[in-house]
Amino acid sequence: MLDSAVKRLACGAFALLSPLLGARPAWSQTQPEAAQGAPPAAQAPASPAPAATSADDEAPQMHFGGWAELYYAYNLNAPSNGLNATQPYNQQHDHIGFNNLALDLGWSFSRVRGRIVTQLGAVVAEAYPPAATLERAQQELLWRVLQEVTIGYEPRLLGRSPLLVELGLFAVPFGVERVQIYKNWNWSSSNLFSMAPFQLMGARARWTFNSRLSVRAGIYSGWDRVIDDNNGLRSGMVEARYTVGDDLDLSLKYMFGVERDSNAREGLWVRHTVDHTGEARFGSRVRLRWQAFGGLEPNRMGLSAWAGAALYARVRIFEWLYAAGRIDAAYEWVPDGSVSLFDLNDASAYGSGTVTVEALPHPHLSMRVEYRHDVADGHLYYRNNVEVDPMSGPIRNTAYQDVLLVGVTAWF
Repeated sequence: MLDSAVKRLACGAFALLSPLLGARPAWSQTQPEAAQGAPPAAQAPASPAPAATSADDEAPQMHFGGWAELYYAYNLNAPSNGLNATQPYNQQHDHIGFNNLALDLGWSFSRVRGRIVTQLGAVVAEAYPPAATLERAQQELLWRVLQEVTIGYEPRLLGRSPLLVELGLFAVPFGVERVQIYKNWNWSSSNLFSMAPFQLMGARARWTFNSRLSVRAGIYSGWDRVIDDNNGLRSGMVEARYTVGDDLDLSLKYMFGVERDSNAREGLWVRHTVDHTGEARFGSRVRLRWQAFGGLEPNRMGLSAWAGAALYARVRIFEWLYAAGRIDAAYEWVPDGSVSLFDLNDASAYGSGTVTVEALPHPHLSMRVEYRHDVADGHLYYRNNVEVDPMSGPIRNTAYQDVLLVGVTAWF
């Protein structure tokens, strides 16, 4: 009590002398200004705010993921060579197949980013045709296990980073289907997916105008030209994408360039490819996807061209149960004396219908049952006893096939 009284007396005396001294007692400076009734202008200066952290000083961010895919497929044609033609994700008949094991490592540091995806499994053998020589097989060994390798940089322009420049190996440039089966609505891939290149090697840049519109342009070695270039020329691609939240996603791509080997009898002529894809949501249960894919190449043999379309639908029955369907069809024009761009044998028109039921007992586990029917206007598939040509391999001997499939895929 005495100490308190002394302090009050000292404060009163100091208040009388403050005009002359121009000072305040040390203990009074620790009290809130509002409690002392001082106007805002008399407040003590605030402590300086910590300096803003520059984007270049941010801690690096890491991402690690992966997925695995196992399936059993039975072809009602019972082909003796055990192959389901035109189906890269479930190529083996009457056998428990291991489609893919992939590991995905990504990182970003400020405006620099990188990604590497490795892969093992049957999808590797399907994406890369058998090497002609042992030396060639050894050259391809490393690249076969690399699905995607990229380095990206986002330069700061006008106070923001609307531009992304990327270099490296890019996977699946066309269509709505991805390499990861868990991102697709059906287990098997469409015929349009099989027609398109699996990988492109090169450089590209994307400009984001706003949350809805972005454009991208790139230059590449060519269709599936990963370890070398077959003609010494480059291919270009431009694309535009428009999105409206989760309700609508539209894209349009145009690719041009010489794709045939330098010694091809068709000559070195520019091939033009157009790809349009879209996805739309209708209510909370129904989603649609679609694709239109076509191209032409005028060459010394005539006009090589193709056109194809695919329509996808997916319905959510319960939170954990989905049903999906897909129909697709394609046609190829091959001039006399030329060869098919897509290894269609003696067929020119072909298509498929697919129905898939998917159960998701866990957010990172998908179990699927699927039925697919394929048909063509020529011998494009295998049936019963399949003859083998010593030079070209199995001989396709039927115009249709039906495949039943059970598959499981998990990811993290």
